[in-house]
Amino acid sequence: RLDGYTKQVRGPMTWFGYEEKFSWCVGEVYSGNVYHNYGDEGEFHFMSFGNNNANISNAYTSLYAVIAKCNHIINEVPKIAQENNLSKAAIDKCVGEALMYRGMAYFFLAEYWGASPIVLHNAETISGDLASQVTKADRKSLYTLIEKDWKEAYEKLPENQQPGCRAWKASASGMLAKLYVTMASCQTQLDDKGSYVCPDPNGYYNMAIEQADIT
Repeated sequence: RLDGYTKQVRGPMTWFGYEEKFSWCVGEVYSGNVYHNYGDEGEFHFMSFGNNNANISNAYTSLYAVIAKCNHIINEVPKIAQENNLSKAAIDKCVGEALMYRGMAYFFLAEYWGASPIVLHNAETISGDLASQVTKADRKSLYTLIEKDWKEAYEKLPENQQPGCRAWKASASGMLAKLYVTMASCQTQLDDKGSYVCPDPNGYYNMAIEQADIT
């Protein structure tokens, strides 16, 4: 019964703005694997972007749509599910998947946009003075949130893959390994207010190894 909630988070329409063009533009065109030099896609080829690139704005909006749906599951669904006598295991699986996907959305934001707003409670964020509530968090803050989400997801997700389950404990530990490798690789201060420099690269590489061993 709860699978419908997580299906909408992992479904193609939720991620469409990110997956339709941005993911291959930044992965293939920007890296030089594909030659495409016109339109919004061409800006990735020339590594020069205007303020109105639809692929970038659509991807950004799509990731926050993922986050909004995950926030609803994390903050609202447990109470509703408990009132309908659903099991703790089912609730944990649902919330664990939402934490996984929210962490993924913030990971992409951190890597492609750097400093980005952190939204954890939809209703609180969109009420009152929006500008005073939604400020950009630096990459260190984003990484802290991502780590927290994936660690909590690990605690809640089932031990092994189950029917209808797209994430389990190995998924969380694997993504934590990816996160720690990414953090360890940040060893140069960039000309960016949201830049991050890892305080202990070797320590984070070792943390990545530990997480990879768990999987």
